[in-house]
Amino acid sequence: MPWSNLRVSIAIGSIAFFLVSTEVRAVVQVEQTRVADFENFSEGRTFRSDFTDPVSGIRFYDQVSLSSSFVIEYMGTYPGSANAPHMVPGQYLGTNGYSSGPGGGVGPSKGFKGQLPDPAKKVGTYILFFSEEATIIQMLGFNDSGQIVANSSIDVPAFTWFQELYISAESANYDIRRFWLLTPSNTLSMGWDKVSYTYLPEPATAALLIPLAMLTARRRR
Repeated sequence: MPWSNLRVSIAIGSIAFFLVSTEVRAVVQVEQTRVADFENFSEGRTFRSDFTDPVSGIRFYDQVSLSSSFVIEYMGTYPGSANAPHMVPGQYLGTNGYSSGPGGGVGPSKGFKGQLPDPAKKVGTYILFFSEEATIIQMLGFNDSGQIVANSSIDVPAFTWFQELYISAESANYDIRRFWLLTPSNTLSMGWDKVSYTYLPEPATAALLIPLAMLTARRRR
């Protein structure tokens, strides 16, 4: 019988379906970002040396200022709050005391260090600052061996009153375990918010059931 005499029919009763399910298992890894926004702490909470944020898992330490301490600050809206849309109103991390109530502030600081619970590809933070001189802010990322794997800097203009900026540092791999935010300035005042890192969680396995349909061809008479 020539091949031309075979056809697949869609007429009712002339087609048979054999439904087969096959299971495909795939490893799924989705990049995620964890953020320390400090809204889980009350205003005025002070940490004399270092502390770990329970929401993000980030450990904050080695803050360089007059008091060498961290404090949770709150700032409500103010005439220039449009300059800090990601930080105000709300809690943020500061230093050298705080202003009770809706009025907030920033204290002189040369930066701090952070330790991550997971190896990250990117770290970043928003900064509320007051500057008296032109300077830079730098962010460094280190791997387990202490090598710098991420490095970025941003210029800070002189005589700037309560402005917000964002800085981040990104590695080519998911290998940032510690980071360091620093400035050479002795007069820059800072507060920090939404400190974040991007990482790959443990791989999950997803099972997909794929239905397969097999059609029978009937011979043309």
